[in-house]
Amino acid sequence: MYVIFAPNVRSGGGLVLLQALLSNWTGSTELRAVLDRRAGAKLTIPSHVAVGWVDGGLVGRLRAERNLAKAAHGAECIFCFHGLPPVIARRDQGARIVVFLQNRLVIERGSLRDYPTRTRLRILLERFLFRQNVSHVSSVIVQGQGMARDLTALLAGSKNNPQIHVRPFAAFATAAPSAVSERCFDFIYPASGEPHKNHENLLAAWEYLKRDGIAPSLVLMLGPRDDGLWRALQLRADRAGLNVTNLGHVSRDVMIEAYGQARALIFPSTKESFGLPLVEATSVGLPIIASELDYVRDICEPVESFDPSSPVSIARAVKRHLGKPEDRATVATPDAFWTALIADCSGS
Repeated sequence: MYVIFAPNVRSGGGLVLLQALLSNWTGSTELRAVLDRRAGAKLTIPSHVAVGWVDGGLVGRLRAERNLAKAAHGAECIFCFHGLPPVIARRDQGARIVVFLQNRLVIERGSLRDYPTRTRLRILLERFLFRQNVSHVSSVIVQGQGMARDLTALLAGSKNNPQIHVRPFAAFATAAPSAVSERCFDFIYPASGEPHKNHENLLAAWEYLKRDGIAPSLVLMLGPRDDGLWRALQLRADRAGLNVTNLGHVSRDVMIEAYGQARALIFPSTKESFGLPLVEATSVGLPIIASELDYVRDICEPVESFDPSSPVSIARAVKRHLGKPEDRATVATPDAFWTALIADCSGS
């Protein structure tokens, strides 16, 4: 028996990957899934999967952890899809315990001051739980070489370290790209509103472009949880006259359709464990303009790249992609410099 343990997986790319795993089980033994009840309406459960539902909140989570520890005695493998080692179950109880680590923030030590208080506290708790319990699992699967390097560095010097495997996978978009004449907008950025997604610098880049007389269209996908961010971005966009639209939280089918309507994917995120939209864009032949960071180069070859901390760098990458000339400073000789300075001082 294999067990997929996925409490608190109820939205975003994680839910897409979870659905793909449930639908494409290839093992010969029984597959059981422990899933978040809040994701029930969003998942299609295949007939071959036996499901146990977990209620949200601390009580439901602790109950699920206790049940998982009991299952560890009879299971061949426990696959912790939610990214954390079990709190109670241990690998010496019989089952092989594998953690699928998707969240880079869990293994970082950096500041979380830009995140909301509730999110900050959750991540700090997850960091603690990961470090406390990672020695009790058999292996950790990550989806990029950068994540593997960072996890190896985090665990250096620790005892009973698990094996680390790099095994990227994705539920590929199936829609064929539209003809160029059918593309409705220039750039798409399908991302939620966490600070590392870098929406503020992206909009600042669009403001730079507007001042240079360039107004590409940009489509965002900020859902209800990011209403505050979208209101702030919309106010800036309206003041500057930017061509920015928010589709909100969309279904998988609408997401695929949007890829087919875009001319390029722009991806200014400052950190990712994988970067699923990069894989999806590649699968439908969509050009990618992205941060010049390891997680990008681990899985794709962008047509242009930029420094995500610099709105000017982002804007320049967009210009290059659009074939717009960039003004360059002319480097003068010393005598030409003196000539210009003398002319300035003489008022001529």
